[in-house]
Amino acid sequence: MAGSLRWFRYVADDGTAYAINRDESNTEIVNLVADTTAVIPTAVLPKNLTPRSIRYATPNGQATRDIAVLTLARYTAINGVTAITAGEGDIDSGFTFTVRSKKGEKISRIPVTADSGKDDGDNP
Repeated sequence: MAGSLRWFRYVADDGTAYAINRDESNTEIVNLVADTTAVIPTAVLPKNLTPRSIRYATPNGQATRDIAVLTLARYTAINGVTAITAGEGDIDSGFTFTVRSKKGEKISRIPVTADSGKDDGDNP
């Protein structure tokens, strides 16, 4: 079920495309064999942006995985407990993975490090 790492094209909610390095097998299962012809952007996903993802359970139910969903359209198409079946050419062909939960994209604020100019004891 785990595969080699590969760069994918991740499209953020605002439409900006980034490069994201993820496990090939799992990412392709969730994203329906992601478009390999798409040009991978040179800008890597920023540290303050957590990609949207789904958590799915393996066929035996003993393990779960959080996998990035590369496009908002695909994220929207996955409803509740939609089953994901691996493609014909995939190692895990024929297995059905149950979607447990979904997490939307999250942007963390970057703190402002400028001095406020107020006397707050930070001057020597």
